[in-house]
Amino acid sequence: MPIPSNHSVSIDIEPDDTRCRYWAKRIDAATVLALPPEVNRAKDIPGAFLPQGEDELAVGDFLIEGEQVHHRHPERGWTYRIGYMGIDGALQRVTPTKEHKAALKTAGMPVEYLKGAGELAACVRIIHGLRMGLHAGVVPIETSAVPVSMDDYARTAQLCEVWFQPTATEAEPAPWRVYQQAAALARMTGNLQNGHEELPVLDALACG
Repeated sequence: MPIPSNHSVSIDIEPDDTRCRYWAKRIDAATVLALPPEVNRAKDIPGAFLPQGEDELAVGDFLIEGEQVHHRHPERGWTYRIGYMGIDGALQRVTPTKEHKAALKTAGMPVEYLKGAGELAACVRIIHGLRMGLHAGVVPIETSAVPVSMDDYARTAQLCEVWFQPTATEAEPAPWRVYQQAAALARMTGNLQNGHEELPVLDALACG
């Protein structure tokens, strides 16, 4: 699985429908976000509004976009989504759904993060969950909460035939399964190294 050498991904900042009002804000990796119930509108997201065009997202960066649904559309109002670079090195764009919240709840997200209604609050909830390393029903990210780098993920994905058996519904493992395996290997490697033992290097296994 290819990982960009510079560990960043390009993203277009523009509305789906040019007739509609639109805004976008970058959430850098170090940006502190409020809890979801405290986020109801664009001004509740820190940072300046971005001009339209192409931008770059590095590890841990997010883009939050808001677009007003055109007045001729049967469902008026605003829709929101996030963009980010997944741990697989690819651009991910996600419009939150109930399934994402359900996945985070099952993963054990604290209740104060589960509170808050609306798509914008849901976007913030997913970002918090990804930063925590929780299963959000989307491609995970590289985060300090879990000892898995993008390179670790790529090495594990390259050995998917070793770690995973194809199923009737899944020819290749989902990103979250690869992420979990990479995390397990990283923790095991750390424990063995602390005990003065060594594991075979994954690169060596890939070549063997």
